[in-house]
Amino acid sequence: MATSSPPPVEEARDPGQTGRHRFGLHLRQSRRACALSREEVARSTCIPLRTLALLEEGEFDELPAEVFVRGFLRAYAERVGIDPDSTLRAYDECRGQPAQASRRKQDGQGTTGRRQGLSNPSIVQPGPMHRPLFLALLSVALLLALASAVRLLAW
Repeated sequence: MATSSPPPVEEARDPGQTGRHRFGLHLRQSRRACALSREEVARSTCIPLRTLALLEEGEFDELPAEVFVRGFLRAYAERVGIDPDSTLRAYDECRGQPAQASRRKQDGQGTTGRRQGLSNPSIVQPGPMHRPLFLALLSVALLLALASAVRLLAW
């Protein structure tokens, strides 16, 4: 009697698909462990409810711009009590991207400029103020206020 081998496992069409769903499941389980509903997380983090659903289902194709998604994931992780940096690394890995947070740390920039200090502070310094324009507008405002005061006193 010949033994048959187990049926071949069908691979996902998208190799990252399984990782995406596992990532979404991790988010959902973390939220549920805190006894929070999606609505409560959406309200407290200002993440749109639809975006929360997409993240928890691992459906990344319809998410908003990457900068928003990363901010949403950080806020979500902080709200449900999981590490934001490891959450972002896991998100990058299941998308097949190198982890952005670790790349910044290797470059000496830290995770964000606000928290770790900037390597190039001239980036956030405001441009030169237009002092003559400001002074001209201030002078006009003062003259109008003075003219109004004189008219009131003369009345």
